[in-house]
Amino acid sequence: MFLFSLKATAGGVFLSCCLAAVSVSAQLESFEDPTPREARKQKDEDPIEKLQERFANTVRAYKPVYIAYGHPDTKLQFSFRSELSDVAPVNFAYSQIIFWQLGEDSKPFRDATYTPEFFYRWSPSGDRWSAVDFGIWEHNSNGKAGADSRSYDQSYVRGIYSIHTRNFLASFALKLRLLYNYDEENGDIQDYIGPFDLDIRLIGLFDFLLDQSEVIFNLRPGGKFGTETDKGGYQISAKCHIRGLKINPAFYIQYYQGYAETLINYQQRVSEFRVGFVF
Repeated sequence: MFLFSLKATAGGVFLSCCLAAVSVSAQLESFEDPTPREARKQKDEDPIEKLQERFANTVRAYKPVYIAYGHPDTKLQFSFRSELSDVAPVNFAYSQIIFWQLGEDSKPFRDATYTPEFFYRWSPSGDRWSAVDFGIWEHNSNGKAGADSRSYDQSYVRGIYSIHTRNFLASFALKLRLLYNYDEENGDIQDYIGPFDLDIRLIGLFDFLLDQSEVIFNLRPGGKFGTETDKGGYQISAKCHIRGLKINPAFYIQYYQGYAETLINYQQRVSEFRVGFVF
């Protein structure tokens, strides 16, 4: 009897210990598991992160963002666009080009071009046409008053057409503009900024040597009808990453020749070479 009682007691203790271990384990699981869930829940409900996520989803890239050092002018460009509605693809976009004289003592900003615009983007079906933009209104201004004021407004139609090859992607963007208002101080600006721009973009052409290479030719002949090629402006730029080099922005080079690179001196012919980074 004593032996049976001892065995029974030992069995009960063992069973009690097992049950206690299971209970403690369950309590630990119930204590530890909700913490990550609560953290994730709080993270999902964080209003600042929600706002940041919404901002990231609504503000998108538009024109290239870069800084390119040159002499006498270092050139910076910022640009973004945002769809105003989920129903109709009407976009607001803003771009700004700054000409910064880093070689001067006070390092002044010599000129800037501010470009807000509204456009409707139509995305056709198929692989060739990337987009067709209908520029409702675009304003270009250097933000100055009086004799230094330079500004003009325009509407436009821009089509972006792409061709895929085995080795690279070629993209053609033709922008047809209608100048319908310009400042009194630059009434002849149509002689230097013609009615159309042509962008030719070659992506991946030199990827056998570099990484994510891209070459862009921008052609903008002058004259009211685009026939005065000697009064236009022409730009070639290239960007790439170098394999194995842990740098996030791409290396960037740019060469501009012609007129109207800046609004303040749109009648002055320039030839500028710059190097920097594109983001």
